[in-house]
Amino acid sequence: MGLYTLATGFFIGNGAKLITKKQRAGNIEYMHRSFWIDVAPNLIAALLVAYGIYRTGILTFGPFTGIGVSSGLSLIGFGFFGWTVRIVPEFRERGILILDQFIEWKRVLAYEWISEEVMTIDYMGEKDKICEFNTSIPTEDRKIVEQLLGRRIKEHEKERKKELREAG
Repeated sequence: MGLYTLATGFFIGNGAKLITKKQRAGNIEYMHRSFWIDVAPNLIAALLVAYGIYRTGILTFGPFTGIGVSSGLSLIGFGFFGWTVRIVPEFRERGILILDQFIEWKRVLAYEWISEEVMTIDYMGEKDKICEFNTSIPTEDRKIVEQLLGRRIKEHEKERKKELREAG
């Protein structure tokens, strides 16, 4: 029961934290959408929540057991977390959200196409270490993403140059 309770707290806590991050990051400017990215994960999350409610015994009016309630709540928590997390990057007003990591636009340095549908985005990570991530962008959305990234990088380029001059 203790492990189920820990799992419940972990998933509900991270789901709530992710919702807060999404609100602070602003509205979505671009996110690749498809059945497998939008609908399927939400269906699975809804099924997990529904099964978790059933597992607690609330729908059947008992019997209520500690293991049944705690395992049901952990399923509800996992479903909630699955509903909040996205497997593709979300390009938002204030930055990029990748799973549960938020990268502000001012930390994005450059992008490069490494194949027709795969893009690498370089950014400043913690302790000013240059990091990168790869993401798949459909060919039909390539121009939209290039314009968005180009505009956002240009907005913060002057700020980065000023910081570099002050540091060096």
